[in-house]
Amino acid sequence: MALIEAQNDSAMDLLVHSLESEAILPHRENYIPISKIDLINDIKAHWTGATPSDLEAFHRLDRLLAHTLHFEAFERIEELRNSYFYLNPSLEGSRIHPPEQIELAYSNFRKVLKESLDRSNFVEINTENQLGETERNALGINIKIPSHNYREVLCFARGRISINPEKRRWYFPFNKKLQAVRFSDVLLMAAIKPDDKLMTRKQRKELSKQHIRPGAVFLKCFKNMNVDDLCSVYPNVRVTLGSRTKLWTYATAFGGLVYFVYKSMPTISSLIADFYKFTENTSANDIELIKDAIEAGTVLLVIVSFLLTQRVKFERKYLRVMQMINDNIYFKNINNNDGVLSYIVGASEEQEYKESLIAYYFLLQSGSGLSNSDLDKTVEEWLQNTYQADIDFEADDALSKLQRLGITTEENGCYRACPIDEALRLLDKKWDSYFTYNNEPPLEAD
Repeated sequence: MALIEAQNDSAMDLLVHSLESEAILPHRENYIPISKIDLINDIKAHWTGATPSDLEAFHRLDRLLAHTLHFEAFERIEELRNSYFYLNPSLEGSRIHPPEQIELAYSNFRKVLKESLDRSNFVEINTENQLGETERNALGINIKIPSHNYREVLCFARGRISINPEKRRWYFPFNKKLQAVRFSDVLLMAAIKPDDKLMTRKQRKELSKQHIRPGAVFLKCFKNMNVDDLCSVYPNVRVTLGSRTKLWTYATAFGGLVYFVYKSMPTISSLIADFYKFTENTSANDIELIKDAIEAGTVLLVIVSFLLTQRVKFERKYLRVMQMINDNIYFKNINNNDGVLSYIVGASEEQEYKESLIAYYFLLQSGSGLSNSDLDKTVEEWLQNTYQADIDFEADDALSKLQRLGITTEENGCYRACPIDEALRLLDKKWDSYFTYNNEPPLEAD
């Protein structure tokens, strides 16, 4: 079950419906959630007429294609790192960069980040309903997000999974099934306002107290995150007990106090009268008055202890909720800030590799070639039959990569794959042409 559930079932249904109706994260994604080794093995298993030499040549093509795409990805990660340098929250040094430089870096970083996430088949999702103060009735808490400190908050996800968790209801003997959405990967970008856009001294003091630099950009990446847990992963969130929880706690404490006073009223009134007599007659020999005074003090001490117990229960519930939230984030968080950049580029490289390899294989198998739509249909059927995965394969994107690498030809809308030996030669030639500084002939072996 999700750590933090929606305030009520209708709110959760509305959120899930908005994700579907607005096509923010459609059911048929472009994301291929299959490991590279499984994909290669299943392609080889599907190639029934291949000889051992064909499989060996295909393995060499697979390796050369992976290394070529990895080399091209290096340029993207360098571009991301260079533009993120001035935005990194952990940037050390006392040098203050001019606002124009920060603004240019943010504009470039935002553009390159979106391009890289698009290559990784991430889709931007709407998070406006997560900002502000959100009450989570399941835990009886309020999650306050200081949106006034953010310049922009973007959330991207891929790998949509529909789940049906059960919600326990103490007032009914059966659990109720809920409709929820989980994402395989979630990336959050929270950009803090630069110093010249912070309107009040309170905002600056709030950021300074938590050691957050104005203009910084926080990046966080999570695995298997529920849609209604997103509000708990924002930087600088505040968690307070909800109004219902407070009302219930105060009501039970007040009710217990009233019941205690009602049952003890005769004793308390008698003790108060005796205590008044004791103050009038201070004779140390009056043992009964002293005894009654001690009993009166004991009653007052019990009342104070009762109030302190209720306060401890209140704080204990708050700490228990905070521990649950921290545990949830700790085990789902896989990277932060500059570490996310390598993850993004690695994910985009892996998705490009899978799309290119699958497209090349089926073009090679067709012999006479395939059109864009035929390739799209063929690959989607194979993915459905092999992995029971309903994936919207990006045939046009895969074909553009293969054409850029020069191992696919096109004529009148029909695409054909070059033979494996020819494709190996073309990829090797492209690899050799990356750097052409050394024109000396290779050294001869002794």
